[in-house]
Amino acid sequence: MLEVTGKYSASLNNLHNIDVLAGYSWQEERLKYDESVSGNQSSWPETANRIGMFARVQYNFDRRYYMSASCDAMEIQNSARTINGGFSPQPAWDGTSGMKSS
Repeated sequence: MLEVTGKYSASLNNLHNIDVLAGYSWQEERLKYDESVSGNQSSWPETANRIGMFARVQYNFDRRYYMSASCDAMEIQNSARTINGGFSPQPAWDGTSGMKSS
């Protein structure tokens, strides 16, 4: 298993503020299939990989106007097939004084 997360924050003249958070996760799982149903008494191991990524960016101007965007993606791979979880963007905007999710 491997998980990496990073965060970055910056401010320009204390008016423009940005925060970035990103992460990556990889996990390998060993599966074991049994062929005793088909008459063959053998079994073999197989691996499945789970991969996930996410990111979030938050921006505010003078702590008054806020904007946020986040996304995530997931994929499961094994020797038989790949399942793609896709990409899910989630934007948000609030011109007042707080965050509203969409």
